[in-house]
Amino acid sequence: MAKNLSLPQAAAATRYEGPCGGSESSPCRLLVLGGRAPAPDWLAEVAVGREVWALDRGADACRTAGVRPDRILGDLDSISVEARRWAEVLEIETMRYDPDKDDTDFQLALGLLEGECIVTGCWGGRFDHAFSNVFSSLWGSECGADVLCFADDRELLFPLRGPSELLLSFSRVPPVLSLLPLTAVCEGVSIDNAKWPLRDVRLLQGRPWAVSNVPLGSNVAISVRSGTLGIYVGSAE
Repeated sequence: MAKNLSLPQAAAATRYEGPCGGSESSPCRLLVLGGRAPAPDWLAEVAVGREVWALDRGADACRTAGVRPDRILGDLDSISVEARRWAEVLEIETMRYDPDKDDTDFQLALGLLEGECIVTGCWGGRFDHAFSNVFSSLWGSECGADVLCFADDRELLFPLRGPSELLLSFSRVPPVLSLLPLTAVCEGVSIDNAKWPLRDVRLLQGRPWAVSNVPLGSNVAISVRSGTLGIYVGSAE
């Protein structure tokens, strides 16, 4: 089975051994979180043809990009007054939660979601938020929410659950590609067409050394036999 995803800066094809969830033909949802806002033109392009959920301040990013979300949800403690009024005028469905809750807004969304999603507005803020978002996606996959990618115009992270292979085709070759074990152990990790190729290696979460690799061209293949591997693509900054 295979899943294909197209983003402005890259196309991703994931090949699984055996059946996989989701649908190849139906577009996945786009979740817009309240971290660093993606570039408006990037967000507008990715939102085309997708159901959009804005989480709290993610509504501000949608408003700036001219993207009308299908739903706004969260405790709404950081959404701007302007975005709140904009949502009211457009009569956007809004699900408001008590700020004194255990789950994060992203975890609330994952609990409601069934199927695949892209997550943006997830970078550029506090480390604890990024940590919670990435590892919450592993929990979400057990509940039926499949995060295909954390993405904006500057950074990408693909959670790749083994046994599977990810084929990346870049519109412009990025300067950084890192392999991050998101589970305690990732077995059978390989990467081709990179400055430091790997073949069937074992990566440990407690010693993540496979960072700052460099793609040698527009096409890169990464595979993992078991465990969940995070494939990070970003700038050198």
